[in-house]
Amino acid sequence: MVTTILYLGYFYPPSKILHLLFLSLILNPCPAICFPNGIPDRDCSRIPNHGENVKRTPGDNGYSIIIENNPGTYQADKIYNLFLMGNGRTFRGYAIEATNIAANMPSGELQPISDDGQCAGKNVHGCINLISHCNNRDKYFVKFKWIAPKNGSGCIIFRATVVQTMPQWFKDDGKLRLEICQRAGTTCCACGPATYSMKFKGIWNKETHPKDFPTRSFPRWGNLIGATHSQTFYLYHYNTIVSTFMKEAAEWDFAAKLLRDIISNKNRRVFDYFTIRSNFDIHQTEAVSFTVDQMHHLVSFVRKISPSPDWFVGMDSLDLCKSDCNWRDSLIVNLTLLDAGTDDGISYTSPNHPTEPQKTVQKITALFSNNSSSPFYVNGAHSSIPPFAQITFEKISTATCTRTVEISVRDRCTVSQWTKWSSCSASCGAGQRRRHRHIIGNPNLNLNQCPILIQTQSCLTAPCPTEGTACKVTEWSQWTPCPTICDTLAQQLKSRTRHIIKAGLKMKCPPTKEIIQHNKECIDRCSIKDCVVSEWTEWSPCSCNTTHTTRKRAILQQPQNNGKKCPNLEESKAFDEACLDKCSKLSSTKRLFLKNSLLGKSNFSSIHISYLPISPSEPVKCIVSEWGTWSSCPRICNANFNKTRTRTVERPASNGGKPCPALKQTKRCKYKCPEELINCMQWSPWSECTRTCGKGYKYRFRNQKPNANGRPPCPVLDQRKLCKLPECGKVKCQVNEWTTWSTCSKTCGRGFRTRKRDIVVMPPEGESRCPIVVEVEPCNSQNCPIVK
Repeated sequence: MVTTILYLGYFYPPSKILHLLFLSLILNPCPAICFPNGIPDRDCSRIPNHGENVKRTPGDNGYSIIIENNPGTYQADKIYNLFLMGNGRTFRGYAIEATNIAANMPSGELQPISDDGQCAGKNVHGCINLISHCNNRDKYFVKFKWIAPKNGSGCIIFRATVVQTMPQWFKDDGKLRLEICQRAGTTCCACGPATYSMKFKGIWNKETHPKDFPTRSFPRWGNLIGATHSQTFYLYHYNTIVSTFMKEAAEWDFAAKLLRDIISNKNRRVFDYFTIRSNFDIHQTEAVSFTVDQMHHLVSFVRKISPSPDWFVGMDSLDLCKSDCNWRDSLIVNLTLLDAGTDDGISYTSPNHPTEPQKTVQKITALFSNNSSSPFYVNGAHSSIPPFAQITFEKISTATCTRTVEISVRDRCTVSQWTKWSSCSASCGAGQRRRHRHIIGNPNLNLNQCPILIQTQSCLTAPCPTEGTACKVTEWSQWTPCPTICDTLAQQLKSRTRHIIKAGLKMKCPPTKEIIQHNKECIDRCSIKDCVVSEWTEWSPCSCNTTHTTRKRAILQQPQNNGKKCPNLEESKAFDEACLDKCSKLSSTKRLFLKNSLLGKSNFSSIHISYLPISPSEPVKCIVSEWGTWSSCPRICNANFNKTRTRTVERPASNGGKPCPALKQTKRCKYKCPEELINCMQWSPWSECTRTCGKGYKYRFRNQKPNANGRPPCPVLDQRKLCKLPECGKVKCQVNEWTTWSTCSKTCGRGFRTRKRDIVVMPPEGESRCPIVVEVEPCNSQNCPIVK
């Protein structure tokens, strides 16, 4: 007798069933969304764990990242609403991050927002600014709050992974990546020029970057070339191909052409430039000064490390002008290593191998080159590389000037001359006066393309009289109407008046021609914005457990300045009869009741659902109850226990209908072990303090145990604490005597020899500057004999 088994609606022999089960495990190792509660902690890759055979689907499939009101640029420290939109499609899981393009580091603060009280997302522990889903329910969109970073952060990129179903997921393509840069006009509002000092402190050495450090190849810092400039000039941009001048500087430290290019733009796009010569003392702190002004408030520089293929450190368009119209007082920036994208070398001393085609500027990370020959490769691990240099900016001086408060700053259209200043808005005490100008030419020109059209200044009139001695006046009149056309700029004030009734006993009224006038700025009608919402999602599918289908939409722009309020974000309608006819599990009484309820003829709660076949001859499928609760798990660390839940049969199958599904589910218990029972070794002793005075830190570390034996991973591997140190005094750097010169590196053909001296007393940072501790000079410059 041949036994057959029902599998997926078909009957197969047992051997065939085993073969099908094996194939299903190989091809689909994750039968549902693998992480229904979001990405696990410390997994910052945003790659779903769906198995090796489930690859990323190209494109964005219509999913997109949008910012409310589509601002185009961002303002420092401002809060924005961000949406991950399905645009009519649902998705199950997601992961989204915000990163600074230049530094490739998290930027700003990203937070999920829930409008319906349900969990919208969670922060992934161990991954800064990475938000993931917290359930695997279908989603039409997810809303986030993004707090923009500090001023001078440059450009930010949002990148998202979207899981539609287990086999289909999308990452970083199309509209699943969104770039936005800080809003900055062609001028800043800070007062006058400012002079800064910039200190370059090298951190790249054998101790901080020990792997394959080029000790025998005379490591050095190349020429530093920098400039202060406007937004229309740059030395390099992250994720952009570099110029020929920059290519020569990054590969060969030939900076002459790059410097000539900077000088040729002086007094136009460049305000000041600065240089530091090449230096073999990679530990030395070097200083230079420069000046910025309102038109040229950005600073950039580049400096090659040698030997290297095309690696350099640099600063791209750092804004020294603050949004509050002040210059930055000081700033410390750690510099990471960048690859210019012009040479394919993977080690410090790789031979010259041009990149064809040329690539864009990228940050060098532990996974930058998947090759063990790279000095930054760490077994493919997600490990950060220590910074290569530290830059300290200090403001030395600023010019003094009298500032006029400007409502906006634009310079892209033709405007008339300024009108005369208006009278002071206050008849006594402090007030404001203003003047305006208007656009010449096209009256429909976008105001965002124009310079300021209104200026205000403070004004001071006679002191206001005190109560009881002041002149008596009537009540204020109604406000005069504001302009009704938003392009009309001749009148931007509304006013109200009152008359003097009695001139007062001890103090006369101020000279106001017997009328006291109060002016107030009108709200520009151009700034009135109505609510904007997205398109409706698709109607929810037919269901036998409810009478209505629903659809939703999201707010893309909140109303501003009394703009039109937002409409309803959700609406529902009754299912049609075609939907109800599909519900074969319902009795004719129940179906009749649902149809009547659509017409408002019955109360849903008054009917008991009875599961009966539509007719005695029709197939009847099995109907089961909802799942019960899970059984409890024992709180035993590392124990191998399961928890279960069950459901019951409410109606058995008959007449060849679909049989009953499984009535029991089993799941592995997950109990978080206490820290003393997890896979951690003992802490190391605290290290020596990093400073001898001032502010310093101590560190300690621990490792994973070599044999895990199923125990969970160690959660924390390093700790830091502040040292208790006295304040720093004035300590001078002290060095010992020079060593003797080393032997020449070559016997002929021009070699090099070196001598060194050690630092005996290292002053705290900022106290004093140490002299050069390494000297290099040429030797044996005679030509080598020709061997015949």
